[in-house]
Amino acid sequence: MGRKYDAAYLEKLRQLLAAPKEQGYEWLGCQPDEVVVDVGCGLGHDAAKLARTGAIVWGLDINDALLAQARSEYGHTVRFENQSAQAMGFGNGTVDKMRLDRVLQHISDHDPVLAEAQRVLKPGGILQITDTDYQSMSYFFPDGGVERKLTDAVTRRFKGSLALRVLPEKLKQFGFGAVRLALHQLLVYGFESADYLISMDEIIREDASMMALSESELALWRNWRDSGPCLLAVNLFVMQAAKEN
Repeated sequence: MGRKYDAAYLEKLRQLLAAPKEQGYEWLGCQPDEVVVDVGCGLGHDAAKLARTGAIVWGLDINDALLAQARSEYGHTVRFENQSAQAMGFGNGTVDKMRLDRVLQHISDHDPVLAEAQRVLKPGGILQITDTDYQSMSYFFPDGGVERKLTDAVTRRFKGSLALRVLPEKLKQFGFGAVRLALHQLLVYGFESADYLISMDEIIREDASMMALSESELALWRNWRDSGPCLLAVNLFVMQAAKEN
């Protein structure tokens, strides 16, 4: 599913995720001259928004094509670097605030990322994580068993997805406290839009045997895909915690 992480896909996601992003900006509360790191910055839209507060913003990503576009548009206000979430080029205790927007779902082991955030953040520094709970997905499909199989198949494709459910406890283990959490339900209407975001048709084609779909279940899927109605619902959370002294 990483094949879709191009400019067009990220722009569509930005529009869909407008509400949780705005809440994240508000919670983060960036101030002038604070050092703020946006991990997995993509096209740089979020980093640029944070920079308007007067904060010193770094946008990190491992996709050179996206970074090039981000520098072209926002390089005058944001410092963009190719760095991973597990190994950032900042000294110990030098960062005031950090955000990871839909990063951990792609990383099977969250421990090195949380350890690195704990290392570079100042005492009292803020870590904000926004991500998707794929296990919460519903398609309002007429067969609950098939819907569950599809949800599990999607979740398997995001190798860090299940581990997100123990994130509050993980944050405590890595020295973060004052955890706050908000949930947003995202709704996508119509099969074409839902399939663009989640690649449901591709998953059915490639994972049908693993999902143990019967011929009758596949026929039910095709009928629903072609005639609808399709409504995709999934929860996205914003979680924030402070590094304890």
